[in-house]
Amino acid sequence: MARFAFGGPAAPLVGLGGSGTALPLGLVTVTYGALAVIVYALAVRPHTRAAAEHPAAGRPVDQVTAAS
Repeated sequence: MARFAFGGPAAPLVGLGGSGTALPLGLVTVTYGALAVIVYALAVRPHTRAAAEHPAAGRPVDQVTAAS
């Protein structure tokens, strides 16, 4: 669903630039790419870093207690 939520506003933004140039498509693509990097850095990266610092993170409880 997120694909449609972000793709819906992108199409009219590209269309505002007209059909004579690909510059609006490039600008929207670069903007959405930058937003994706920011969201990854803020939302996903801290969780993967925490899992790397705590080896037991993400394993089932019975495996964690057996390894202790």
